[in-house]
Amino acid sequence: MENLAKYSLIIILAVFFAFCFTVRMTPLSKNEFQQKDIPPMREKLNGSNFSETYRRLDTTTVKAAKTPHPTETENRRHAETYRRLDTTPEKTEHLPFLQDFKNPCWREADSNSRMCIRCLPYFYLVGAPKCGTTDLFRRLVKHPLISDKCPKEPHWITRKRFTGGVKKQLSDYLVYFDSAVQKDISRIEADGYHNAIFGDCSASTLWDNSNLLRAEKSKNMTTPPFTNANIIYHLNKHTKIIIILRNPISRLYSDYIYFNKEYASAADFHNRVVAMTGLFSSCLKIHSLRYCAYFFHYTVRIHLGFYHVYIEDYLRVFPKEQIKIIKLEDYAKDKNKSMTDVFNFLGTGLPPKRLMEKIAQHAKANTNWQRKVEVGEMWQKTYKLLYDFYKPFNDQLVKLLGNKFNYN
Repeated sequence: MENLAKYSLIIILAVFFAFCFTVRMTPLSKNEFQQKDIPPMREKLNGSNFSETYRRLDTTTVKAAKTPHPTETENRRHAETYRRLDTTPEKTEHLPFLQDFKNPCWREADSNSRMCIRCLPYFYLVGAPKCGTTDLFRRLVKHPLISDKCPKEPHWITRKRFTGGVKKQLSDYLVYFDSAVQKDISRIEADGYHNAIFGDCSASTLWDNSNLLRAEKSKNMTTPPFTNANIIYHLNKHTKIIIILRNPISRLYSDYIYFNKEYASAADFHNRVVAMTGLFSSCLKIHSLRYCAYFFHYTVRIHLGFYHVYIEDYLRVFPKEQIKIIKLEDYAKDKNKSMTDVFNFLGTGLPPKRLMEKIAQHAKANTNWQRKVEVGEMWQKTYKLLYDFYKPFNDQLVKLLGNKFNYN
């Protein structure tokens, strides 16, 4: 009996171990494997370049992680419920820019609690009238990553928000770009990164601060305490600025012919130049140069040639690395090189070679040559008067930007 009990125990143990071995070696089905496998974590966002007031968690990471960190959950909830207080640009709070958009964009809840993407311009193209801003804009938007779905010159920051006696809110500005955001900025992406951009190309943003500073002027202000540059910087301190300049004498004559289509003549231009240079000299005896540049109105806009005044105000606010200054005369000679420089400055990379050739060879936009033929060249004595008038301001421009911009 004792031997029988031993054999029975051995048989029972053998059967047990055979069963365990069989279960362990049975392969898992595909579905069973997926259920048991640990979901892989997505690669973290490059670096830690989060907004000063807001940190956004990538939603794909949230889906992959079973137990996200409490602070990450809190930040994600903020992204889904963010409501912007709609006020003037000057009073707008810091905006929670998204890390997966090159263009400065954020998600906010609308009046119906639906989430939407809103965006500010990535860059501003500014300059005096007849300096080539329209031509440069037309070429820029041919790049696949620069949207052409927004107006070239909203003039909202400088003018439209002050019309009607009521200051407009930031949302009134953003609507100019909603089409670009919906059709390009939100849709164009590479590896989950939205790399398309758009710009505000209102030339007046460089020099027209008259509406912005109207209240300050009424306080007997002697020099402007802030300008459009401060407003743009407040909205997004990483904004890029493109400024295009032209010889101030030829710019002034082209500006006069373009905006005086009915009665333009070399004689009328000369008389206006004589009157306005005299008026400016009188202004300068009482006020500062910046005051006369920003607040006096001239029937020929001689003040728009005081380039160093306006550029200095931008350099007071923005780092020089964020400002690209183009000389129209160089731009006209070699558009391929100029466009290459601008695309590199904006960080878009260059378009395919054939497209780049088309961009460089595109017909000139908004030219004034036919009207100039009809009106005729300016008188030599007018040119001499303007040369002497602009010389000290051109000297200041050279001190600021170097001899490349020597219009003397």
